Amino acid sequence: MIKFIKYLSRFFFKKKKPSYVFPHDPIQTSSIRIHELNRPNFKAIEFYQSDTAEDNDIDNTPKEQYILFNLMKTADMIQHFHLFVQTKFPNQRVRIKITSGYRNDATNKLVGGSPTSAHLTGLALDIKIIIDNIALSAEKTAILYNDSELTFDQILIETGICHIGYKDDDRDNRKEISLATFRNRTWKLKPYKI
Repeated sequence: MIKFIKYLSRFFFKKKKPSYVFPHDPIQTSSIRIHELNRPNFKAIEFYQSDTAEDNDIDNTPKEQYILFNLMKTADMIQHFHLFVQTKFPNQRVRIKITSGYRNDATNKLVGGSPTSAHLTGLALDIKIIIDNIALSAEKTAILYNDSELTFDQILIETGICHIGYKDDDRDNRKEISLATFRNRTWKLKPYKI
């Protein structure tokens, strides 16, 4: 009997990967399906679609539940950011283009991503803001995100895009903003003051 109880406790209480818990549902009881990533201004596929993966016949669709939970958090954050940007540009067409979202290991290696990239866990997006068909600079995007007072771990201002990364637990977010350049197959970061 004791062996059976120990067996059951290992099954039910094994350590799980951290996940995002929704405020409206403190205890997750059901699985997340990919279509649940849809938001008013974003389609689910935008959070994981990759031209590099497609060109190399790699299925980049997230399947693990902890990644889908993280993508739900990321989708919520970018939707809130979209609403904030819209208030700054009223009467103009605002579009936030996700140039890179979730990446599996193979896709991340092909694009030269860091082996510790938040893209691997669904906690990062590379974005461009387009206002009336004119793209804002990555620097202006970073300033807007910082002004939104939404949480973030890291904002990287890259050439043409802005990387926004999160930690699984918001209390661990560092709120770091850096200029990022890719030289000699390595990313170099320089702190950036806003």
